[in-house]
Amino acid sequence: MSDKFFEGERNVSASLLSQIQALRKPVADDDRKKEEYEKLLLLFHDLIQSIKDENGEWDSLQSLIEERADIAIRYAFDGYGISYDDALEMLKNADDLTDEQRVDRDILVAAVDNIIDFSTAEEYQMAREIPDFDDIFDPELSDWDGEGNIDEYLESLFITYNQRYASVENMDIEYALIVAAYLAHIASETVLTYMTQGDDRVRPWHLQYEGFSAPRSHFPSWLIPPIEHQCRCFLVEDSANVMGKVQAKWEGSGMPEMPEWFNRTFKESVANGGRIFSDEHPYFQVDTQHYDKLSEIASNIKKKYLSNG
Repeated sequence: MSDKFFEGERNVSASLLSQIQALRKPVADDDRKKEEYEKLLLLFHDLIQSIKDENGEWDSLQSLIEERADIAIRYAFDGYGISYDDALEMLKNADDLTDEQRVDRDILVAAVDNIIDFSTAEEYQMAREIPDFDDIFDPELSDWDGEGNIDEYLESLFITYNQRYASVENMDIEYALIVAAYLAHIASETVLTYMTQGDDRVRPWHLQYEGFSAPRSHFPSWLIPPIEHQCRCFLVEDSANVMGKVQAKWEGSGMPEMPEWFNRTFKESVANGGRIFSDEHPYFQVDTQHYDKLSEIASNIKKKYLSNG
């Protein structure tokens, strides 16, 4: 692997490395995850019942989306280091804020707006795999072949989206906001350097950017962690002084272009007011006949968080 941006060996003392890696990282809480799972499961059962009754399917789906969004939003607030109540107060009231608070609010607005759109698209995609759901069901997406135990199929479907996928997404959301909080009030001329965790879990395509440095004002959004699901990379400031071996080489090497293989779900950064999950995530590939209804659902949910924003 070419060390295009890294100059010299990664020779850092253990104590210094621990300081560099002190940036908070998401920590999975099994009790919390169990509580979230149970809340979503109850709403999923309500959705299935409404489908059987052929009554209120979309209302039930909206309730499930709203709970999924709220769970994810709480991870965002945790990452940013702000309480749920304080965050809502800031989101709903844009007046009388300091300049720093306005920066914070803009980041939180971007996060909440994206999370609600993402949660809407996520649960919709799951619903498309539920047999007999109005005109949403798409047999080409579903693993259900009309045979076997339908309850087992539905349980597996729910676990896939709202446990397996959601647990990863929640950690991505929290970490994106941890990084955003770190960068929010850093001066634009501050030099930032991209670093990996330096262990055998680091993906090679992340490692190739280790040591890339640029001023905060020029740092590419797509290289602000997380740059992929479960990314643990991080940025350090004034790295030429901190790391010793790493040089701020952005002027000499030029800005790297986003490669073709890059996961464009992460092409933006909420730290720059962009989205955590971009519109190139597969969830956002929505059937045009459902777009207006899903936009209405997302808009209804956003009023809870962004009523005055």
